[in-house]
Amino acid sequence: MCLMKKRRNRFPKYLLPSLLFTAMLFSYSLTASAAVKDTDADGLTDQAEIQIYHTDPNNPDTDRDGVSDGQEVLNGTNPLDPSDSVPHAKNFSNPGILGAPEKFPWYFGRAAGILALILLTASVAFGLVMSSRAFLTIIPGADSYEFHRALSLASIIAVIVHFASFLFDGFIRLTFAEALVPYLFNRQGLTSSAGFDTRIPVMLGVIAFYLIIILILTAELRTKMPPKVWRIVHSVSFAAYPIFLLHGFMSGTDSKEGWMRAIYAFSFALIALLILIRIISRTVIPFFRRLKETSF
Repeated sequence: MCLMKKRRNRFPKYLLPSLLFTAMLFSYSLTASAAVKDTDADGLTDQAEIQIYHTDPNNPDTDRDGVSDGQEVLNGTNPLDPSDSVPHAKNFSNPGILGAPEKFPWYFGRAAGILALILLTASVAFGLVMSSRAFLTIIPGADSYEFHRALSLASIIAVIVHFASFLFDGFIRLTFAEALVPYLFNRQGLTSSAGFDTRIPVMLGVIAFYLIIILILTAELRTKMPPKVWRIVHSVSFAAYPIFLLHGFMSGTDSKEGWMRAIYAFSFALIALLILIRIISRTVIPFFRRLKETSF
């Protein structure tokens, strides 16, 4: 028994780095396809040119003002307006398989965002598995709890990497205060690839960030809080999942892609199914058992 307890206490230490490394590779591989395709080699991906900047993916200088579309984005000028530009030497060299270096924060932020969604989904899933008690013969409750804790911590790390990457992005130009204070991000006229005003999903992302922190704190302080208080606070922090899912769908550059929508759909379907199982196992089945007992 002592040996088993000792192994369980050490389990998350090996789980966390493995999950982060595996999920990061997976999420970066998904965004790599968008990073590779840059037909006109102007430093902007074809997807970004069509969905975000509305420039011509087959023409490195859409407004023909002598400055490439990618350089105009970095300069903060309008790549569709020939009168709004800063003279710059033409440089349309192929950025290579990883894309232009100045776009690394954008690619890395997108990959970290997908990673955060995957980890948060898994964290919520194991929390529901533990609380439903319907899978005890498959996954012991203690193991589900350790998975839940480790994945929650991994998800908050991925969220921090996600928004920290955009602090260095030349187009978004996110500030530290905007990343931490809801409603402070105010880029009027800036829309996401899904067609939403970016101020709304950014606000949702900040709120989800704090709810995930509450989720972690309540998981760590469970034994030091009154059970009723813990359940209420922990249940409220569960809202981090749907809010972050909505944030990703509304702001994600890849939200219109089939593979990204498949991730959203699988994530939502999995959590919805586990919620249904929890309701049945904790409410419906006990109700009918009590009803059967009272009838005899």
